[in-house]
Amino acid sequence: MHVGFFWHLPFPPPSVFGVCPWRTELLAGMLGADLIGLQTDGDAQNFLDCVRHFLDLPSDEERTRVRLPGRDVHVVALPVGIEAARLQEQAEDAAVRAHASRLRTTLGADVILLGVDRLDYTKGIPDRLLAFERFLERHPEWRRRVSLVQITVPSQFHVPEFREMKRTIDEIVGRVTGRFSFDGRSPLA
Repeated sequence: MHVGFFWHLPFPPPSVFGVCPWRTELLAGMLGADLIGLQTDGDAQNFLDCVRHFLDLPSDEERTRVRLPGRDVHVVALPVGIEAARLQEQAEDAAVRAHASRLRTTLGADVILLGVDRLDYTKGIPDRLLAFERFLERHPEWRRRVSLVQITVPSQFHVPEFREMKRTIDEIVGRVTGRFSFDGRSPLA
């Protein structure tokens, strides 16, 4: 049996990771996997630097593996991304173009910005909404041309911090809607 582990967040350099009181335990636990995936090459290098710095374990010359007694742990960058060519092909499909046109008409916007996220503090949804509000403040010429469609899937609603984040998001949405709606059209959907 092989174990893979994927770290979904940026991995900090030793100077930052060093403030974590459980740094050695976290690193040792991660090294229980046979394959460790991180988002970027920089994250993988930061992880290897932390392993070398805090656990005094070497990596191979290519800096893609940590050498442990009896086995190697592979460390790779596995960026999350999209299949751009496939999306481009779909965007050129006549039925998709017709649907997009109907959506723009329904929303009353030339440009539609789309966010699809679960409700999680790592997604930056409040910041995204605040940035959109600031954009509308600074660029009034766009107020009647753009809509932000934010689809947010609730998660961990039993955690008080997530309920508070939902409340914050609702407040921002209400404020932006109140400030920038016109002719019954909201810039947020």
